[in-house]
Amino acid sequence: MNAMNLFMNMDEMLGPDFQKGMDKLKVIAEESAAEIEKAAFEIKTIELEPRTYIGVRKTISWSDMQSFFDSSFESAFEAVTASGLDMAGMPTGVFFVWDEESQTTDLLAGVPVKEGKVDGMDSEAILGNALLVEYYGAYEGTEEVHRQIGKYMEENGIQSQGMAIEEYVTDPTKQADTSQWLTKIYYPIKE
Repeated sequence: MNAMNLFMNMDEMLGPDFQKGMDKLKVIAEESAAEIEKAAFEIKTIELEPRTYIGVRKTISWSDMQSFFDSSFESAFEAVTASGLDMAGMPTGVFFVWDEESQTTDLLAGVPVKEGKVDGMDSEAILGNALLVEYYGAYEGTEEVHRQIGKYMEENGIQSQGMAIEEYVTDPTKQADTSQWLTKIYYPIKE
């Protein structure tokens, strides 16, 4: 190898091409980040029909969310069905706290009903106006929706009631294409 280095300088031969490749990679990465950042979501103000979310409320780590949703949704469906209450929507997560530092959340995972309660289950009644975004895509993409709603509220002097609601409309076991998954994201707001 040392003998070859006498005849060729690898930095001179590959350096410019390597730098061009790195520059192109940087541009692609920046363009991808800019596309995600500028993706604008339509934020509507709606009047929520009165509903009560029935399920299990707990503070959990982000890493435990999937298993918590799985068990809590099942428990909520069984309890609501057994009580004879009418469901008023799809499985839902009601987030009261989202703590970046500890990577925990205080949430209720359950189902909405028009009215009523179920013994042994947590419940949260909600009514009034809310901001709504109908988001299509993988669940990981909802972070940008929440960021944009927060920015919208700040710019328009709108105050939240202290919760965010994600209604998981599309059943991922029946639709494999994540671009078709609909999640309705509500932010109940103060009047």
